[in-house]
Amino acid sequence: MGVSWSRGRSRGNIIVTILLVLGIGFLLMSRFAPRKDSTVSAEFLDPGTNARVHDIPVAFSVPTERLWLDMPPESISAIRLDSVLHSPRDVLYQNGTLIVSDYPVRIFRFDTSGVYLNRFGSGQGFAPGQLPDYSDVFEHDGAVVVVSPNGRKLVRFSAEGRVRETAELDFLALYGIPWGDSLLVSALTMSRALPLQVLAKDGTYGTAFGEEITRFGSGLDIIGRLTSGADGRIFYLFKYESTLLELSPQGSVTNMIVLSDRQKLESARIEKDANGNATSRAPNPPVTYMDIEFEDGRLYISGLDKRTRPYVAFIDVFSVDPWSYLGSIEMSRTVIGLTADGTTLYAATDTSIVRIEVPIPVDGF
Repeated sequence: MGVSWSRGRSRGNIIVTILLVLGIGFLLMSRFAPRKDSTVSAEFLDPGTNARVHDIPVAFSVPTERLWLDMPPESISAIRLDSVLHSPRDVLYQNGTLIVSDYPVRIFRFDTSGVYLNRFGSGQGFAPGQLPDYSDVFEHDGAVVVVSPNGRKLVRFSAEGRVRETAELDFLALYGIPWGDSLLVSALTMSRALPLQVLAKDGTYGTAFGEEITRFGSGLDIIGRLTSGADGRIFYLFKYESTLLELSPQGSVTNMIVLSDRQKLESARIEKDANGNATSRAPNPPVTYMDIEFEDGRLYISGLDKRTRPYVAFIDVFSVDPWSYLGSIEMSRTVIGLTADGTTLYAATDTSIVRIEVPIPVDGF
């Protein structure tokens, strides 16, 4: 009787311990997500249907085959930068200059002909003026804002590269865009927290929204790149699903655009090593979307299609008012980051910055 009770108590202690660990893990993951007002059920959208799903209207369904635009050889050219870059990761156009994010944590400014002007920050690290990492660089109110996920902060630099302000965050921010006088930041969320957080310049939290986005999943499932228009509209591109969402200036989803690849969202994989330690891995779908840019009524999406060999790198071109697909630009290398100045695109590949003169279709925009 005593032995049986002792074993039962041991099992009970194990169960209680497991529940406590799970509970603590849940609280810790929730801590690194934007504040939320409500939760939603785990629902998924079917990107293969051209109909209203979960009250989100499908504004446009892209043809399943890409139409490759005729690009004259001189319309795509590499910019010879007056510096040695290890591996460019992104590019931002600002007032006639290019801000290039390089691997591992180096951010430079060049003029559009490639002449070096200055750098941002004093290197990689956690000291004042340093960045441990970056996931996005964008412009806001004349400043250059760098998102540092591991540092859990946003750093605002002047055009000359001096630190203006640093905002400390208590969640893992990924990408950002200007949003009126404030900033809009997307986050790596857990427990279906709202994925979009409004921040003042000093980092003060505003509202969080994006409830419709959480219907696609949580955590690594719903990583999305952001861009916005002058009228305040927001465009949210899923990295691992052939879906683009258009949001109103108030933050509600108004339209869904089904992209040509027609792949559905894959949940993040949980893998264990030889010691039983679990690691969450991002999905590895056949098509990965890299970046998105909106300029003068045109929207550009870069990605990599791995369904054929060699892999196909592309930039899809859309007109937004009304929605229409204008064609795709085939690239020789994957375009990791995009920026635009009128009909001129600047693309960051893993080896260089490329200038692309986008043709205007006969029908116009």
